[in-house]
Amino acid sequence: TVLAGAEDGQRVLRLRLDDDPGAALSSNANEPWRVGNGWTNHACALAASGSAFLVLDQTGKQFWRFDPQLTNYSQTPWVKLPGPDMTQPRSFALAASRAWILDGTRVLETDAATPDSAHPISLPGLTDAAAILHLAAVDDEMLIVAEAKSVRAYRRSTDGGYVPLWHTDTFNRIAGVAATPRGVLVADAGAGSVILLSPQAGTTLAQLTAADVPGGLRPTAL
Repeated sequence: TVLAGAEDGQRVLRLRLDDDPGAALSSNANEPWRVGNGWTNHACALAASGSAFLVLDQTGKQFWRFDPQLTNYSQTPWVKLPGPDMTQPRSFALAASRAWILDGTRVLETDAATPDSAHPISLPGLTDAAAILHLAAVDDEMLIVAEAKSVRAYRRSTDGGYVPLWHTDTFNRIAGVAATPRGVLVADAGAGSVILLSPQAGTTLAQLTAADVPGGLRPTAL
């Protein structure tokens, strides 16, 4: 599996490494792939975690571990994980050993292996955490925060505080962000483009626009 997504917050779908460029997303069956193998749970975010996926359940206010290789009837692809008390989980970012959770108007920091030990953090320059829409992690020490029209980067200091690194507010309507040590991707649904930013400076490294893609481009997630 090289790509996975949540369909309407329910089924998890995937593409395989040897799929054709135009291949449709697929799943083995409806029930084993639904969040927590239930019909009422709603996935609001997911991230790769080794060979499995960590899924944030907005309805159950909890995390699940989903292993796409466990598809037999007798197996358990969905495992409920212990987690922090959440009131309105909206998104999360996962690094190698640290994770951040967007819960209502709070941003929580936690250990990726034991998410039940989460604690709230303060992000300088953000006057209203309710405006945060997306989180992404460059690594264990660098957090990316996206609002509707801006992206901010923070470095975690040794005392557990957060220091602003850069702030870019040139976007129209952000639909999603993703990050690695090599770059920060921003899907701008309003502008119909995907922008690659420098993690260190926030400057634009590359850009994909509707004119570059046959049939146009209207990104809705990353």
